[in-house]
Amino acid sequence: MVPAIRNGQIAHPFGRLFNRFFDEAFAPLDGAQALGNFPHALWQDEDAVYVELDAPGLSEKEIDITVQGDDLHVRAERKTEERKNGYETRSFGRFEQWVRLPVSVDTEKVEAKLTNGVLRVKLPKSAAAKARKIAVRGE
Repeated sequence: MVPAIRNGQIAHPFGRLFNRFFDEAFAPLDGAQALGNFPHALWQDEDAVYVELDAPGLSEKEIDITVQGDDLHVRAERKTEERKNGYETRSFGRFEQWVRLPVSVDTEKVEAKLTNGVLRVKLPKSAAAKARKIAVRGE
């Protein structure tokens, strides 16, 4: 039986054990906790590609966005505060997401906005990627 992989995790009776082992074995060495990917949605219309990423508790200053070729790369880091006489169950560490874009985009016109913990990125399509109607002429 070959285990399936769902959402980047091994789906097998012992999958949680394997996933936990690999998450701990490949954790960053600088003490930060690697938190993985942002949950996200991707869609397009005739003018642009849109990506929405869940980024609760992050500010605009903590998020870094780059577009290179047909890849969107979003990185962020949430640092923990030292507290006395308490405990913390909130997640902290690095978040990272690579999104393969379905078409070429105009990197000069990309817009990003963070509202209520949701990062919305609008990536206008390049002229070459937009559909163009071709007129058919008779002889």
